[in-house]
Amino acid sequence: MKVSTKIIPFLMILITILALIGCSDSGEGDKQPISYTVTFSSQFNNTESTTVMPNPTSITVDAGKTVGTLPTAPSMSGYRFGGWWTGKNGAGTQFTESTIVNFNIIVYAYWYNYQVIFNNNGEVYATRGITLPEKTVSSFPTSPTSTDYNFAGWYTAPNGGGSQFFPSTEVTADITVYARWVTERVYTVTYNSEGGSIVGTYYVIAPATTVETLPTDPTKPFYAFNGWTYGCCGAAFTADTPVTDNMTAYATWQETSGYTVIYDSYGGSAVEDQYVISPATNVGTLPANPTKRCYAFAGWYTEANGEGTEFTATTTVNNSNTTDDGKITVYANWEWNYPSTTYPLATAPFEVGDYGPSCVGKVFYITDGGAHGLEAAPPNWYEGEEASSIAWIYGDPATDENEQVYQRTQSTLNGNTLTAIGTGLANSNAIVAQVTAVGGTTTPYAAQICLDYSVGEGTYEFDDWYLPSQDELAELYANRDVKRSGGFSDAGYWSSSEYGQWDGWSQYFSDGRQTGTSKGSGRMIRPIRAF
Repeated sequence: MKVSTKIIPFLMILITILALIGCSDSGEGDKQPISYTVTFSSQFNNTESTTVMPNPTSITVDAGKTVGTLPTAPSMSGYRFGGWWTGKNGAGTQFTESTIVNFNIIVYAYWYNYQVIFNNNGEVYATRGITLPEKTVSSFPTSPTSTDYNFAGWYTAPNGGGSQFFPSTEVTADITVYARWVTERVYTVTYNSEGGSIVGTYYVIAPATTVETLPTDPTKPFYAFNGWTYGCCGAAFTADTPVTDNMTAYATWQETSGYTVIYDSYGGSAVEDQYVISPATNVGTLPANPTKRCYAFAGWYTEANGEGTEFTATTTVNNSNTTDDGKITVYANWEWNYPSTTYPLATAPFEVGDYGPSCVGKVFYITDGGAHGLEAAPPNWYEGEEASSIAWIYGDPATDENEQVYQRTQSTLNGNTLTAIGTGLANSNAIVAQVTAVGGTTTPYAAQICLDYSVGEGTYEFDDWYLPSQDELAELYANRDVKRSGGFSDAGYWSSSEYGQWDGWSQYFSDGRQTGTSKGSGRMIRPIRAF
């Protein structure tokens, strides 16, 4: 094919322009660097503590770079801040100002009450934090080594002074323990409690050839300790057993009959289980009474809200009132105690983080100088726990191909929900009206559960709670830990704002992301009210 000579110059110009455009598009200088977000999660675990959030709560970092400077450290009264970690409760690896960032990441504050410092030759070898109600360290550091000496355990005073510090040693204050080094031969005896309480490792130092004294017997619910064994044939291990090498002794147990009493504090402070071991027929002594803000404890009952029969220290626990696996759950009964000497009347002006007019709620938004605003229901507000896996809305029951009835997601566009602060109550009522219009449902859903929530009685009954709108939920997230913890999980929470026909707006309390979520999906919910 012939090309006209008149066209050739035009083609050459066009090719040159395209080439220049291509070079410009592929030039390194015009590329936007990839960036990632580091979210700093405070993990405040005590809703009664005074708290200060980190500042900022997130930092954007170019790929392959570091944050440079960490946020100002958070604080929580009664606890110490142990840095930022990639796992919760000090798990994973520590995140510092020099950690390279190559993906979006959430790092978690580590809180502890007491610190155990493992000192080796005058230097800090390792540390462990203990967070109440824990009483012992979660793990020991790897034993140090030396070419000239043999390690012989950790002691509460230098040079093997004081007493040996074991994994089972209870810690009630800060403590420093010291590595003991000896020139003599050392053998270790590791006590494996086979599921019982932790015992730890003992050291046999020459010229000793036995442990000389056995450790305190371990414990295990519904089992009686039956001594230690060692070796392939299960020979008895005693204080006089010759120790000629490193060895492990194993606990043996004799199963006993008994029952477990589970105490459900129904939103109050946690209470540990108790065990009724034969020949005992009751708990003998009840645990210390739990506490719950704005309420007075009124005994334990076999059903929630004081229903059923009262459970006392002398109540017989047997097969007649326990489940097949030998358990019985009793519930704390609470009486409203507001206003009172313990919980005086809360009055305006309020600040973000204060307890609100309802006594139980946390203020997270204010107007008119604190005269008005919004407060959120307390943690464990829903039948003694946080409401989770709740759908935004349900539709009519349907039957699948196997004749199984299931709860169908209602997909009809509501169209009557808004997103702004101040619209949550109207949104919640609109959602309930939509369900009612199609015949209702017996399965609880987010808006209806929040509208049904009520606390108090008489003059001080608060029954005007509702599911927050999208913007109200965002405000709740932003101020969730101001002054004190709101007790939120890192999961997603529903708003009352509709995203579309199939979805509602929800927000993750791990990093603040808001997203449209299928209305039938399970999410956490937290009611709010205006004052």
